Amino acid sequence: MRERSRMAPFPFALNLNGSLAGKGDSTLQAEVNSSITIKEQLSSAAPDVNSLLSNAKEWFKAHKEIFIVIAIVLLILFLIIILTVAIPHLLVGIVHSLGFGVKGIAKGSLAALYQATFLGGSILKGSVFACMQSVGALGACHG
Repeated sequence: MRERSRMAPFPFALNLNGSLAGKGDSTLQAEVNSSITIKEQLSSAAPDVNSLLSNAKEWFKAHKEIFIVIAIVLLILFLIIILTVAIPHLLVGIVHSLGFGVKGIAKGSLAALYQATFLGGSILKGSVFACMQSVGALGACHG
């Protein structure tokens, strides 16, 4: 068997009096002392969470009008975005359900019944019926 060389796991050892010994004793001791000092400063400087929360609550109460205005503006923007995206799709869906499809007027639909009853074979360019057919086929009125 081969013997392993015994190496200390750390480049320093703790003396019985509590000081560190090893390479660069004074530098290592200074680093340990400074880290202990930083930890003590951080723990003593930790803010009281309850006082922070109470201060935040007071600030929000004092400025609630601002938050109401911000909430209303955000709601209006949300509605504008939803409506500008949703309404065109809803309208195209309604036009399709009436019988104005991508390939023309659907057989047996309300659009076919209206065309047969009132318009016959002549559809005027730019009429509401022509525009609805454009919406059904292309998604927009190109009149």
